[in-house]
Amino acid sequence: DGKGRCLFAGSWNADIYPPLKAHVQPSDLHCAKNRMSGLWRSDQPLWKTLKAKNKNTILFTGVNTDQCVLGTLVDGYNAGWNCILVDDCCGTTTVGGKEVSFHNIAVSSPYLGELQRY
Repeated sequence: DGKGRCLFAGSWNADIYPPLKAHVQPSDLHCAKNRMSGLWRSDQPLWKTLKAKNKNTILFTGVNTDQCVLGTLVDGYNAGWNCILVDDCCGTTTVGGKEVSFHNIAVSSPYLGELQRY
């Protein structure tokens, strides 16, 4: 529709959701990602930032729960971070996608089942 590339940094649909953007502070950290997961390799900006700041727990929110959020959560968990998926801060356009994602996380392993649902 003449809107150009999508989901690339600086493109029309890769910006922060406007109601959330109204609360962005200059001190907030922003880490771009170039794959479905923001933690797919140790050289990714999010990974490097979390390690540099000695963070061991990550709260996961966003869209699409069954795609980017889930991919990043699984990679973060596999890399050793404590992962919390925040239910009322997640969403997707895939019918049932959010519920299936939460279910799969809860039953995937004894350890993943320990993930808290908030």
